[in-house]
Amino acid sequence: MTILKRVVSFLRTAWLALGTAFVILLMMEVVFAAFFTADGGSMWSDPQRGDSRASADSYQGEPWAKDLYEEFVRSAAVDWFPYVYFRRQRFDGQYINIDANGIRRTANNTLAASTPKRLFMFGGSTVWGTGVRDEFTIPS
Repeated sequence: MTILKRVVSFLRTAWLALGTAFVILLMMEVVFAAFFTADGGSMWSDPQRGDSRASADSYQGEPWAKDLYEEFVRSAAVDWFPYVYFRRQRFDGQYINIDANGIRRTANNTLAASTPKRLFMFGGSTVWGTGVRDEFTIPS
């Protein structure tokens, strides 16, 4: 067998393997897109029931959990800023409050100090306080 025939045979085998993998991945994408919506819910979820995170065990049936997640969805409007990319727009709610600079309200700010100290906290959704009221974020 000549070298050219070997190369052609290798390329054909590689093309078939890559093509098969691509078709399988494409089929998986179509199936997942059909069964799951963009907001993370399933196509069988009940929109009247609300966000399923509100019924997590950590909330122990608290009545405010459903309202918290409804506020979370309503407060999702963002603006783009250099260096920080996206910050949420001003929002005033019962559980979530965001100022005009896109910073969430820090509660429990009752330390009696002669000179106030500035503390900067950096992080993602955990530091921002996804799933908790203003008083229970890490910065608060």
